[in-house]
Amino acid sequence: MKHSYTAPPMSTAQRELERVRIVYEEDAVLRRVQTILKERIHETKIFEQSLALKSNLADLHNNELATLNILEDAGALEKDLAREHNRLTHIISLLGDGLLVIDNRHRILLANTVAATLLEIALEEMLGKNFADISTIWMGDRKLSMEERFDTQALLTGKLISISPKDTIFIETKGGVKFPASFTIAPFKEGEGAQEAVILFRADNSTEKNRRKKQPTA
Repeated sequence: MKHSYTAPPMSTAQRELERVRIVYEEDAVLRRVQTILKERIHETKIFEQSLALKSNLADLHNNELATLNILEDAGALEKDLAREHNRLTHIISLLGDGLLVIDNRHRILLANTVAATLLEIALEEMLGKNFADISTIWMGDRKLSMEERFDTQALLTGKLISISPKDTIFIETKGGVKFPASFTIAPFKEGEGAQEAVILFRADNSTEKNRRKKQPTA
């Protein structure tokens, strides 16, 4: 006949120790689970950050490509503008009339060699100068004031002004040469307060006579 072993009953102290052991083991398991969860969460965050970084790098790469395309387009545009500028400069140099472009402060922004010759000033010296400082405009024997000048009126009103030889208008250079002139002043912007204007002017055949009169005799 077999006898079953029956553990002796635990004392109150033993039961308390057993309970503490179980609680400790459960707590240890929970801590381990928490540690694993934290590691997984951390790994997930790192993964998400990695994906975000890859996305940002891709965006940066795309932006770099877009920037390069813009720079290439800008370079091509700059070359086109340079060609257009050279073409325009060549056309201007072939004009038979004097040409000036002035701003609303009468500063000369652009000029051709004909204008420089008529106004008796080197072309490179004209740029940036005030047109009124290197020329005087006369109507018959009366010198026009700054407010009366046709370039002033064209800039103020924004209207095209055309002067023919019969209007007895003269331009006098700083060197004292005075010649009858016909000219057209066309503002770039119609309406009051134009910012820039183009001036085309020419002298009649008496100009060379006036120039010769001003030259000292030997």
